[in-house]
Amino acid sequence: LRHQFRDASTCLDAALTAIEKAGLVREKAIFFEYSGWWQFEQKHWIAAKEAFRRALEIGRRLSPANDLVSQSLRGLAECEASLDDWTEATRLAREGLETAIQIGERAEAGSMYRVLARALAHDGDREESVACLAKADECLTAVGDVYELARLALARAEVLEKLDGTQSRESLLALDDAAVLFQRLGAHDQLSETRWLSIAHHRSKGM
Repeated sequence: LRHQFRDASTCLDAALTAIEKAGLVREKAIFFEYSGWWQFEQKHWIAAKEAFRRALEIGRRLSPANDLVSQSLRGLAECEASLDDWTEATRLAREGLETAIQIGERAEAGSMYRVLARALAHDGDREESVACLAKADECLTAVGDVYELARLALARAEVLEKLDGTQSRESLLALDDAAVLFQRLGAHDQLSETRWLSIAHHRSKGM
C-alpha cells in the first residue's frame, strides 16, 4: 500500500514458495488476493482482475460464502470501476456486499458500499449514492481501517463532484481529509495524487 512494489514482490515470492511447499489451499487464495492488490496499486487492472479471479475460484471451492469470496469480489469490483465498467462494478459490489453482510465482515462491507456509491453517482442516483457513502463511513469508522477511510474520502470528493456537476467546498474538504489520512500512513504516492487533485480544484475555482 506504500507502493514499495519491489520489496512487496520479494515478500510475495517468498510467501508463495512457503505456501506451495506446505500445500496450503486457503493461503494460496490469500496470496492471489494480495497479488491482485499489488497489481491494482500499480494500475495493472487486467492482471489484478486475473489474480482476484483465481482467489475467488479457490475461495468458492472452500465454501459458497466466506471472507475470501467477499474480498475477491471487492477486488474485482474495484478493478471494473477503475476500467469504467460501472455496470459490472455495481453487480460485483452488490454480490460481494451480500456475502460480507452474511458473514459479518464490516470492513469489506464498508469498502463495497464505497464502490457502490461511486457507481451509483455515475448513474446519477443521488439518494442511494449518498446513502452508500454514509454506510461506508459507518462501517469503516467502526473497524478503524485508516487506509480505506482515506480512499472513502477520495470517493466522497468524486461522488460530490459527479452529482453536483462541479467541484464544491465539500469535495475539497473531503480531499483534505484524504490527504491527512494518507500522510498519517506514510502513503506518499497517494498523498501526492490527492494534493494534485486539490490543486486542480483550486485552479478551477480561480482560488
